Amino acid sequence: MILDILRPIGEKVFAAFGDRRKIRFTVHRGFFVVNGNECFFLNLANLSRNRDIEITHVYMDCGEQIHALHSDRLLPKRLRPDESWETWVEVQRVPTSLHDTAYTLGRARL
Repeated sequence: MILDILRPIGEKVFAAFGDRRKIRFTVHRGFFVVNGNECFFLNLANLSRNRDIEITHVYMDCGEQIHALHSDRLLPKRLRPDESWETWVEVQRVPTSLHDTAYTLGRARL
């Protein structure tokens, strides 16, 4: 009898939390080897077990939004589970006063 009461509750809790969309979003600073261009690289990975995610916007929130828009990295981008995707914002586009905190300024809209 108790099991009959707890089973629907457990199913609702799993449905609410067990099948959520999950992403990892990291920012790092690096250079392109070919041209030496220094950039903040924004990497997104779909950590969901069985749900796709769609990324519609990626930007640095520096008071104004500095969008990562590149003709070969088009948005929106759909990521399957365990798939990752990366884009970048050139360092010179980010105010110098924010370079030390730029790793916390990356944003994505799903």
